[in-house]
Amino acid sequence: MQGSNFKKFIVVLFAFLCFFAPLEAITKQEDNPLKVTLDNKLIFTNGSQNIIIKIYSLSDKSLNFVKFTYKGKNYTLPQVVSADGARFSDGRDLSVWLVGRKLNVINNIVGDKNNQTYHLKES
Repeated sequence: MQGSNFKKFIVVLFAFLCFFAPLEAITKQEDNPLKVTLDNKLIFTNGSQNIIIKIYSLSDKSLNFVKFTYKGKNYTLPQVVSADGARFSDGRDLSVWLVGRKLNVINNIVGDKNNQTYHLKES
């Protein structure tokens, strides 16, 4: 009889832990919300036009992204995989690619396919 009660106790304890352990993890995530940090602000120029690129990251380092204005429109682009430099893209209309001291703007907007290269502006 004692062995049977012990087995029931173990089963109940296991079920209890399986139910409440994930709830504790969810609560801990809510207690520590993600924060956005401005990592860098760079100014690029092509001689006649400047682009200010602000590079941000989440506090858990799960995402890097840039914010900038290009041709009067505000963009926020997430970082994507790149073999060289840092590339940010919405996967559709626009990509920016930071390589060394250059910024390449790759524009895929229909009727405005105009890629441009900007150089880091000396302060």
